[in-house]
Amino acid sequence: MSAKIVLVLVLSWLSPVLLAQNPCGVIVNELDEPIPYAVLYVKVPTPDGVYASEDGSYCLALRSETDSVYITCIGYQAKTWSVQEFRQHDTIRLEKVAIKLEEVVVKRRSHRVKENELGYAARSTPLKYSVNSGTTLVTYIPNEKHTSAQILSLTYAIQPRTRMKKVLEPLSYRLALYLYADENGQPGRNLVPEPFMVTISNQDKTIRYSVEPYGIDFPERGVWVGLACVGYVDVDSVYYGVGDSRKFTRYSGDKLPVISPLVPVLKSAPGPSLRSTWNGAWKPFMWAKNRPGTLCFGVTVGRVS
Repeated sequence: MSAKIVLVLVLSWLSPVLLAQNPCGVIVNELDEPIPYAVLYVKVPTPDGVYASEDGSYCLALRSETDSVYITCIGYQAKTWSVQEFRQHDTIRLEKVAIKLEEVVVKRRSHRVKENELGYAARSTPLKYSVNSGTTLVTYIPNEKHTSAQILSLTYAIQPRTRMKKVLEPLSYRLALYLYADENGQPGRNLVPEPFMVTISNQDKTIRYSVEPYGIDFPERGVWVGLACVGYVDVDSVYYGVGDSRKFTRYSGDKLPVISPLVPVLKSAPGPSLRSTWNGAWKPFMWAKNRPGTLCFGVTVGRVS
């Protein structure tokens, strides 16, 4: 093979990389305060994106085919920019969305009469699923008995990974926890004004996050409980948002860094679970091809007086 042909082949392989551009900047509110963990994503040529870091900073890889960039964050008005406009700004300002008073009301602590664990967080199963990059997972928790109660906490089962020679474990994961109302069998409006952020290690087995101060009534139509991995701290104690183009490679020598935790899955699929990627479209959750399962998430509800 001639040197000229080899050069053409190498350039054709490198062209998507050479044409890619990685604009960096920061996302802020109207007071120029950083907005942490906002999502920036594209739909063309394929859905892809990045979570901003805790200080609102981001770097988003753009390819030559990309035409638009979408910026979203719970509690803020979503924004869509053309690639040309996006490249011209290193500061993105998002406007707060007015939250209805009945959605988030901090109520005075009341006497708790009874608590119930609903969902699947306490169920035991050997099957586990890795939370893929840029994926939000949700499970539906019905209000089967039409219980008049408040949601006290969100609960999740997390499965520690077995130590493997070829895997480089992070020091910790950063997760976003979500709570949605049900609308036509899918997650609808957010029941809280912002995602709840937690940090877990690879050894944690459960997450229990209190939402009692919000005084959220358990809807008659049930709720969707979800999570997404937004970032991780690597072995060098450096934080990377999932999708961050500043992390040029996921490989370190012959080891592949783990960037998301494991979630137990019930093969029997006693309840619906869904998944969405960067574009926000919900699809049935499958732990393998054409094999639905139920993610082990739940809620604690309590009757108060």
